[in-house]
Amino acid sequence: MDHVRGAARSEDVRAHNLASVMSHLDLVGRASRAELAAQTGLVSGAVSSLVQELRDARLVRSVAPVEDTGPPRRGRPVEIVEIDGTDLGFLVVQFLMGQVRVVGTDLAGRVLHEDLRAVTTPVGDPGALADVLAGPTDRGLAALTATGARPAALAVLAPAPVDPLTGHVAWSTDFGWHDVDLAALLTERLAEPPEQVLVLNDAQTATHAEAVAHRRATGRPVQHLVYLKADTGIGGGVVVEGQLLRGASAFAFQPGHVVTVPGGQPCSCGKRGCLVTVAGPDVLLQEAGLAARAGSDGSPAALTELFRRLADEDERVVRAAAGSAAWLRLSLVNICVLLQPEVVVLGGYLARMKHLLLAEGDDGLGSAGLPGGPEVLAARHGDDSALQGALSLVRSGVLTQPGQVRPPT
Repeated sequence: MDHVRGAARSEDVRAHNLASVMSHLDLVGRASRAELAAQTGLVSGAVSSLVQELRDARLVRSVAPVEDTGPPRRGRPVEIVEIDGTDLGFLVVQFLMGQVRVVGTDLAGRVLHEDLRAVTTPVGDPGALADVLAGPTDRGLAALTATGARPAALAVLAPAPVDPLTGHVAWSTDFGWHDVDLAALLTERLAEPPEQVLVLNDAQTATHAEAVAHRRATGRPVQHLVYLKADTGIGGGVVVEGQLLRGASAFAFQPGHVVTVPGGQPCSCGKRGCLVTVAGPDVLLQEAGLAARAGSDGSPAALTELFRRLADEDERVVRAAAGSAAWLRLSLVNICVLLQPEVVVLGGYLARMKHLLLAEGDDGLGSAGLPGGPEVLAARHGDDSALQGALSLVRSGVLTQPGQVRPPT
């Protein structure tokens, strides 16, 4: 039996090494075999064998080497490799109040399809929403197939907590749901659903994307990060000691539903005085005089108009934005006192309110009880954070288990 266990261990080691090569290429884009060996800690002979296996599976490909500006060298030209995976497609569908966005890529992240459209998003009936999502999703899957990319996974981004055990939307105060299997509802409406259909929380995936983006920008992993966003509601995520904070039930960090005004206005979650009742998008648009615009054209259009008027210094809009920002800053200061992050990332429309959230002349949250306060950044992915995080997560199944992929026949 020892030889069986030894063979299993050998297979595990090779699977780990294949994943190391793929993950590094995903991080840096392209590299030579020598660079791969140096960065992964593998010997050059092993890297050559791994790269050949990945090339046979059409997961990596050789590209023209970059121009060598160093001294002349003898021997073979330096081979540069990058992720290929043009045979594999991944689709992400994101829905907000009044809007659906669909993005499809191949394994390397090259965009193959993109669609953004205003829709009427039904409230209180998840089946009706699945009907709305089915058309754009079918078109996205067909577009991937037309490029020669087999749809390997479909992810639906929900602006609500998702139970990691069941994959169900646990609850949605905005859409009026409880324990909804949105993946099953959508799958049964699709013409040719892929094998993997999953639902992800948009704030968690956005946090993941911004942590990865910070690592790429700085060259080091971020250990402590807070991501706060506002669009349909107020949400976010936290990285603690390099790991995404999930909590005992996987629903940790619901900043929009932290009680901010004891005994305040009723919240759809059942409590009173939650942050969304004084600083949520609905309240902001109401105070800015744009509630009717949101009702007729959707919240995204109304928020675009709000920031246009804010730039024009419309008195009512300036007052509404300042009031919302004051509550949000208070919450951020308290969050930073509790968690002591290195970095605070503002997503959704909060990125455009950064100057209002910071005290004048303050580059961080200096009043958060920390020396100098954390660095405060607008989301590097802008409005795409959740989408990029979802694409990263669905692609990671192949990147971390490339040995399971077989080349097309």
